Amino acid sequence: DEHVIIIPDKETECIPWENLPILHDKPTTRMLSLSLLRDRILLTKNEYELQSKSKTNNSRIDSYLSDKYIIDTRSTYYILNPGGDLMNTQNKFQRQFERQSHWLGLSGKAPTEKEYMNGLSNYQLFMYFGHGGGECYIKGRTIRNHNEKKCAVTLLMGCSSGLLKSSGAYDPTGNSINYILGLSPALAANLWDVTDKDIDRLTQGLLEEWGVLSPLSSHTSSTTEDPLVLARRRCKLKFLIGASTVIYGIPIYNYNSHTH
Repeated sequence: DEHVIIIPDKETECIPWENLPILHDKPTTRMLSLSLLRDRILLTKNEYELQSKSKTNNSRIDSYLSDKYIIDTRSTYYILNPGGDLMNTQNKFQRQFERQSHWLGLSGKAPTEKEYMNGLSNYQLFMYFGHGGGECYIKGRTIRNHNEKKCAVTLLMGCSSGLLKSSGAYDPTGNSINYILGLSPALAANLWDVTDKDIDRLTQGLLEEWGVLSPLSSHTSSTTEDPLVLARRRCKLKFLIGASTVIYGIPIYNYNSHTH
């Protein structure tokens, strides 16, 4: 369960450190600061205490919940091709998503801000497959100031969805910061623009290796390697498109598969 968490400064945030030779095959995430990392560690402990006080008679959880953040990926909300112009992506994922009986979401339709926020706050996994990071559907302050519930574990698979823009002497700005300040335990996003077919390959691999979707082929590994590490290998442009996807936050474990 060795895991690396890096905290780049504002000048080096744009570098895909996770793909350097020393880290490319290791489970690696990043965080904006030590204080935000501490918040996520405390969040894990709080979740364990809540489970312990409720209906925790399940040894499957008890054996490893205290120091691992676990979600039930059956509680998933997705927004797929909200702009209506990513038909290859919609055709690839729509049937797979609709076969998941517990999932809810939108395909080929733009969400309202209320629908977007409902997906973020009332489900354990939120996935967005459109342009950018959903900025045109929800205001950043709505996400970061929504204090009633923490944001779900989030996948933003659009172009530059995780890009942080330099502000000179000040801290960088970017849409991904809103999700982090909205207490999302983890956020997967892209540091630069990506091609739809290759990022779809990475997404398919990530969801399969993490145990969220059933494998479409024999590509899925039976090893215990990190799902994102394995997913990057599915890209044709592994060091261009594959390297763009990074995760902000802590390791997230799938209750249904024990992978993270």
